[in-house]
Amino acid sequence: MWSSSQCWLTPKPLGAQNLARRLSAPPHGALSKKFQKKRNGTSATKSALHKHTSTFLAHLTFPTPHLRAEAETVLAVESRPQLARANSQCSTLGSFSPSSGTRRRYSKMDLVQLALNKVGIAAPDTQTMSLMGTLACLVITVPLAIAFHFSSRPRTQRIKIYEERVLILGASNERGVGEALALQYARRGCRDLILVGRNLEGLEAVKRRCIEQAKEGEEYDMSDEAPGDEAKLQHETRIHCISADCSQAADVDRLRKQVSAKFKGLDTLHICFGVSALLPLLGVAGVDPVRPSSKQDANKVYADKAGLEAVQQAVTSASNVNVAGTAVCLAAFLPMLQTTSRFPAAVLMSSAAALFATPTRSVYAATKSAQLSLFRSVAIEAQAHQEAAPAASGKPRANVRFLAVCPGTISSSFRHSAVDLDASTEMPQDLAWVKGEKMLSAASVAEKTIFAVDRYSHGTLTLPRFYAFATWIDKIFPGFIAKQARKKYAY
Repeated sequence: MWSSSQCWLTPKPLGAQNLARRLSAPPHGALSKKFQKKRNGTSATKSALHKHTSTFLAHLTFPTPHLRAEAETVLAVESRPQLARANSQCSTLGSFSPSSGTRRRYSKMDLVQLALNKVGIAAPDTQTMSLMGTLACLVITVPLAIAFHFSSRPRTQRIKIYEERVLILGASNERGVGEALALQYARRGCRDLILVGRNLEGLEAVKRRCIEQAKEGEEYDMSDEAPGDEAKLQHETRIHCISADCSQAADVDRLRKQVSAKFKGLDTLHICFGVSALLPLLGVAGVDPVRPSSKQDANKVYADKAGLEAVQQAVTSASNVNVAGTAVCLAAFLPMLQTTSRFPAAVLMSSAAALFATPTRSVYAATKSAQLSLFRSVAIEAQAHQEAAPAASGKPRANVRFLAVCPGTISSSFRHSAVDLDASTEMPQDLAWVKGEKMLSAASVAEKTIFAVDRYSHGTLTLPRFYAFATWIDKIFPGFIAKQARKKYAY
């Protein structure tokens, strides 16, 4: 038998529960109760387990060294899962200080560094990771902010779609931009849509197509303040056709009185009317050496009186519509826009020919350039009107946004309005069709125009967009643009 001071220990291995119970009560009260509750999640758990094991063995006496060795082995095996769990929790949660009784929590950056170390990636320091996180947020949010900015339509928040009064001058041309604008405005449900053109039958046909588009439109349902389905179905009272020649002052004056009396004002003005010219200047005079007409005398070098009169007539006709007509309409409707709308807009459907020197379109390009210059000059004058003293009503004039749209070749019937061709003159071939060039559609031009108006844009809008870049190249290398123009028109 062993003495009372000795402890009997059988070679039977200790159980895990018995060992854990013995180890959970450290001697001498070295560890606090808070530590006992959280020991599995502290960095001190591993060292505490080793300390408890050695303390426990030190209080025991063994009859032989062999039994002591077996006890140490048993304790090491039984405590291994607890040591592994302690290592895992210590590496993820933080560390515990027995002296202060507090736990230090790792920051998010520390956890990111630990995660990178787990996968074998060298983690940078905390400052570098903070900078990288900031840059990542900028990379994500800045493109979203830019996309939101360029896709927003702030004007529709100031003038509701179902409150807008739109006047389109030149809406009777088949497959023209004026018709495309009318169809899209009808579809989204503006309050009043006024279509103006010389051809009343053409206007009535456009109106019927607008009614069909209005039946499919859903913009009325986008707001609780919208008039509703009953007002939506009253197409006859919302879409109006007025026959007028916008190059005649008497017709424009009559049109202005009708719009003022019936619609009490105007919010958006679209100037889409105009005429084209398709021949080179010497071609109009009948002495073109590059593209001689079938009636031209091959031996004729100088233009005669008839040829010079033809040039004068072509320039006068084109200028009377494109330049004088635009000036008359602006003079008639600009005061109405300034005094009857909170956020008015005036849109001119110009042409890329107004921006570049264009062979075989010299007369047309000259009138469109003059028209664009007139429009931009009036826009500056309108700014001074806003700063002037209010009228007798005491209400200041609103700021009108002037937008000039300069598209390239459009697939439409506009070329049939050429003023330099008579009934006996053969219509020249459309080289865009012959060469299979990609042309703009009237619908796409109308869609981009309405979007620009909704964004309250002003200035000049070129379509396609790269034409704006080409204008800068023309200022630096005009010879290059001239060469490309000759190639485009094969002249």
